[in-house]
Amino acid sequence: MSTIQKLKILIEETVFPDIEEVIDDLFEHIAQQKEATMLQKEEIQEMQELKGQFQKVLEDIENDELSDEELEKFIKTAYYEKMRYYSKRIADTETHRATMSKRAREYLDDENIEFVRFEMSASHPKIDICDFYANLDVGYGRGIVPKSEMRTLPLHPHCRCVYSPYYGKVKGRRKDWNKAVKD
Repeated sequence: MSTIQKLKILIEETVFPDIEEVIDDLFEHIAQQKEATMLQKEEIQEMQELKGQFQKVLEDIENDELSDEELEKFIKTAYYEKMRYYSKRIADTETHRATMSKRAREYLDDENIEFVRFEMSASHPKIDICDFYANLDVGYGRGIVPKSEMRTLPLHPHCRCVYSPYYGKVKGRRKDWNKAVKD
């Protein structure tokens, strides 16, 4: 296998294996959200530009138009971009974790709050564990649980879901956890 073929595999399968699908899905979802922040829209724009750069390099690789120095520079840039992405993901997720931990302590200390409701982020792109908790009914209504049963948030990287106090009237009474999961 030639160096060019190895680089193409590195880009398409290792560095950003599903970049086209992920960027297109995220861009479409966030663009449709009225509540999407400018920061989210700017990040998507940056990702689309990066996608274009990767596609151009792949074309150059196929046409054998890159020198060894250019290939080395590209590999280094791709590596640093991936590390930057991971670092930002960790920082964003841990910042959200700290905020949610503080909020959870406030809810637990507030005697006026008995129940909390799990609310999914407006920029939630696909079905995952968040949908499970948002739709879980343990006897009080969908997504509503006693404050002592809150799960630690975030549930996954990039999670922006929150718990909010629920002051409304709750329906029914407590179901067995196993029964609630099956329903």
